[in-house]
Amino acid sequence: MKNTIKTAFSKAKDFVKKEYKKIKQNATKVLSDIRKKSQNKKTRATFIPGALVAFNYDAKHKQQRYDRNPLIICLGWSKDFPKTHFYGLNLHWVDMHQRVSIASFFIELLNKKNGKLEYEDVKPFLKKFKKHPMLRMYIYERVSNRVYVMDQDMYLSAAAIPSEKWMGGKI
Repeated sequence: MKNTIKTAFSKAKDFVKKEYKKIKQNATKVLSDIRKKSQNKKTRATFIPGALVAFNYDAKHKQQRYDRNPLIICLGWSKDFPKTHFYGLNLHWVDMHQRVSIASFFIELLNKKNGKLEYEDVKPFLKKFKKHPMLRMYIYERVSNRVYVMDQDMYLSAAAIPSEKWMGGKI
């Protein structure tokens, strides 16, 4: 499994080096497309492992730093709080170039895993980014009713959209 992740991440970084400018230019158009095509109502079925999802979030602990508009790669529901809390990798906790690399990596990983992704699949990846608090737990009831779910062909451009809105404490 470790070699699969290394290979996928290496391919992602190479791809992004070549395509980053084009992806960033396409981001604004993709944002418009996402808003038109993907205005989904919130359902628990939306938050499936591997899905790239954007939503507004009202954190419980407002004194702590949080992203009001997270863009996450969903990792599924918590076993401790089934159907009330879910995990996601919030791409906004890393810089723009890394976001696109990570989105590319996950596309590669999803393809290798036949579209099925679990926390255990990304655990080695998280060690590489341990200084960034990307792995987040979200309370379902604090997610806005409008949720944007991206098709896999939108992942890279969506990752390049600067939609984060920081609230609470210092970064």
